[in-house]
Amino acid sequence: MKKRWKQGLFALMFCLFAQWPLQAFGAMVDMQLFYDGTMHHYQAEEVHITVNGEALTGLDMPPVIVNDRTLVPVRAIFEKLGAEVVWNAASQEVYVTLDNQLEVLKIDSSTGLINGLEFTMDVPAKIINDRTMIPARAALEAFSCTVGWDDATRTVSVYDADHKPQTPSGSESSSQNNSGSTSQGATGTVTATSPITVQSVTVPSSATAKQSFSVNCSGTIEKYDCFLLDQDRIVVDVYNANNGISNSNITNTNSAIVTSIRSAQNQTTPERIARVVFDISAGAGYSATLSTDKKSIVISFESNHITGFSMEESGSSDIITITGSSAPAANVQLMGSPDRLVIDIPNATHQLQSTYTESLNYVSQARVSMYNTTTCRIVLDLNRMVSFSTASSGNSLVVTVNKSTLDNMSYDSQNHVLTLKNADGISANSISESDQYLSGQYVLTLNGNYRSTYGYGTIAAGDGYVQSIVVDNDSNGNTRFVVKESQILATKIKDNGSTIEITFVNPKEVYDKVVVLDAGHGGSDPGTSGNGMTEKEVNLDIVLRTQALFEADGRIKVYVTRNSDTYPTNISRAQMANQSADLFVSVHQNAAENPSGNGVEVLYCNHANETGSKLTSKIAAQFMQNYMVSATGLADRGIDLRTDLIVLNQTTVPAILIECGFLTNTTDAAVLQSSANRDKIANAIYSAITDMLNQYQYR
Repeated sequence: MKKRWKQGLFALMFCLFAQWPLQAFGAMVDMQLFYDGTMHHYQAEEVHITVNGEALTGLDMPPVIVNDRTLVPVRAIFEKLGAEVVWNAASQEVYVTLDNQLEVLKIDSSTGLINGLEFTMDVPAKIINDRTMIPARAALEAFSCTVGWDDATRTVSVYDADHKPQTPSGSESSSQNNSGSTSQGATGTVTATSPITVQSVTVPSSATAKQSFSVNCSGTIEKYDCFLLDQDRIVVDVYNANNGISNSNITNTNSAIVTSIRSAQNQTTPERIARVVFDISAGAGYSATLSTDKKSIVISFESNHITGFSMEESGSSDIITITGSSAPAANVQLMGSPDRLVIDIPNATHQLQSTYTESLNYVSQARVSMYNTTTCRIVLDLNRMVSFSTASSGNSLVVTVNKSTLDNMSYDSQNHVLTLKNADGISANSISESDQYLSGQYVLTLNGNYRSTYGYGTIAAGDGYVQSIVVDNDSNGNTRFVVKESQILATKIKDNGSTIEITFVNPKEVYDKVVVLDAGHGGSDPGTSGNGMTEKEVNLDIVLRTQALFEADGRIKVYVTRNSDTYPTNISRAQMANQSADLFVSVHQNAAENPSGNGVEVLYCNHANETGSKLTSKIAAQFMQNYMVSATGLADRGIDLRTDLIVLNQTTVPAILIECGFLTNTTDAAVLQSSANRDKIANAIYSAITDMLNQYQYR
């Protein structure tokens, strides 16, 4: 009853303020504002907005000043900049996409996200009179917009990165100093010199190397800040700097302490600040120093000395406490055959005894050793499948072990085998398989509800093949095993009568011939265009036609890098081929400023491992060129050695890139536009691949 009363009151308030007149476009604004659950009387001089010099008019909610900060309607101002604005009512968040950047603003939070990197606003975004209002300066500067305030005309001026302000922008409030001449910081003084660029982040060479990272800049670093935020992030701010790091989310860190590294332009005015954030698995002792040439900031993690270890029961849980000179950052994973929980603490030493034996609920003993020269390993031997959680408390890592709802199964992470006890008369034929590799998962489904037999929950594998296995029920009530893949997988299923063994393997262990077909470009990268065609669309159409031919034939297993208008990175396309394929073929279209440019060509790059009589990239290129010229009748431009293309120079299997023709040439375009000719091109690609893999050894 109370909930209904509140809903009714809110509905009444909404109806009232929706009908109040808005004197928003005269000299004064006099209106009632409803926010923070309270009605506020607002009376102030009108605030105007210009975007790239053009006045923003016709607003259904005017800009207002709350706590001395200007709040503007999010949708109106961002859509004027060409951004896409999406409201998520469930999470109370606004998603703004502009120039391939994503900003997330949460209602009543002073922290925003730009490309996953946090920035701080003076006041939070708010719902005012059923409209999302945002703080103008912080939310817009996160997109590298220039925001100014003219006190005389009470105008907020906004310019995007492609427009230059007509007059110098002022400060939004009198408390801000916008002179920009000097500013004092933790590491020195920044003068009004040309900005430097944060170019890259260097990570340790391996997981066992010294855990040091460096933020590298194009010039001398005059000022920087480095601080620990919320115990799980180390923030490095470089002043008078532009962010030039091409990979804004580095996940391959060779470190169990640093899980990812994110970067963005945190601020443009009154000072330019590039921000690099190190996501860490737990609070860890670290130091930040300038290199001798003052062009790099070196983040080094101190060796953690493990001094304490204990195990105890707490009701139905087992509590494991590991104490060090700082809270240990650990990689914790369940392993099978036999069941055990492995805790790896990198960059650590220990003075613990080798074995601890206790009679707990699930843990029978713990074994401690140095896994390598820098990693302390603690192995908990288990008497059944469990679930676990971790938390930091002071200088300790606390691992809580609970009984898993999963039962009658085990996972051997060393051999990548999921074993199901056959308690209900199921067989290998009872399992249906769905390879959803483009979504990073492989789904195994039992026809029926076996929750009472196998339970539900997650098996954490992390063995290089399988990240985890989620056991649940689909919408039809059938029990399924959703395998989160670290790479493309195939399966071998063995029915032993009392058990069923499902082994996850590389596709090359199941299929004699494996090919990855790549539709170049996609998503935000359209490629070239001409004569009414866009390259990414032509590429995808040809690849899907080719894939259909292989699937109808069945003799060669084919994977595609995309089957819709998405953009996988070029390095991920190459890695997909390296992990799973015998041959990589990328489909593209050509273009030239001179419309007379025409013809077919195939690009290749020599690989160091292409020796002997096996299939090489050059052989594959010539095979494909011959078939393509014959199928299309277009000019023969021959094959071309290219060492500058990621999909060719980062592959380790024979790899070629087909330029099917020139979209900018009317003759070529007429061929490429025809559905019948695209079938011919697809058939040429299919036939060339089939013949070359039949004639040459490739493994």
